[in-house]
Amino acid sequence: MAGQRNYLLGYGERLTTPVEIRRGGGPKTAPYSLDEARSRVARMVQRTASALSELPEKACPDEQAVVSMTLHPEYYAKSHFPASFLRSADLRVLGSRPCVLQPERCSRDREPEMAHTTEFFVAGERSSFWRLGDEVEHWTSGSAGFSQLPAIERMSLPSAEGRIQPIENRVGHIPLELVIHASEQSQDRFILRGCRSISETWILLWILTAHFLQVISVFSDSAPKRLN
Repeated sequence: MAGQRNYLLGYGERLTTPVEIRRGGGPKTAPYSLDEARSRVARMVQRTASALSELPEKACPDEQAVVSMTLHPEYYAKSHFPASFLRSADLRVLGSRPCVLQPERCSRDREPEMAHTTEFFVAGERSSFWRLGDEVEHWTSGSAGFSQLPAIERMSLPSAEGRIQPIENRVGHIPLELVIHASEQSQDRFILRGCRSISETWILLWILTAHFLQVISVFSDSAPKRLN
C-alpha cells in the first residue's frame, strides 16, 4: 500500500531463544555482621536492664517497664521490624515515633550521617530484659530473631528530656498536663494502676515548681508519657 511505513526489527534473531532478565534485590547488606550485632545488642540490653533495676518499685507497677528501642536507618521499612526478636524475649510494642539519628556504622563502608528512622517503646517485665541480656550473647543462626539483630541501633531507657515538653516559663507554679499512652489490651492496664498507686505523689508534685519535673519523669518509665 502506497504511503505505508514498514518497520525493520534489528537483531530479531535474539528473540528466538529465551532471554533471562536480571532483577534487582537480593540479600540485604547489613551495617554490622551478625556476630557484631549480637555483641552490640547484648551490651545495650544489659545496660538497660541494669538501669531498670535502679528504678523505684512504683515506677514499674507489676514489674512492668518500658524502654526505647531505635532501629538503624537502613531498616526503616516496616518489613524490617524485628518482631521475632521481641517475641523471643516476651516483649511487646506500646507505640512508636519518628526520630533522626546518626548510626554508628553504615553498610558498604558509607560514611554515617543523620537519617530518619523509628523509635519504638517496648514493654515487658524487668526480668525479661535481664533474661534477654544473658541469653542473646549465646544466640546462634538457629535462634529466633538472630538475623534481626543488625536492625537494632539503640536500646536504653527513654530520656527525661524526651518525655517533657519544653517549658519557657519555669518560674513559680506551672499547670501541667499528663498524657498517658495505654492500649485497650488487658496486659497494659498496669499503666493506669501504676498511676493510681502514686496518685498522692502526683498531686503533691503537680502544684510545686518546675524543679520537680525531673523527679516526675522518673515515674514515666512505666509507660511513654508526656508532660506539657
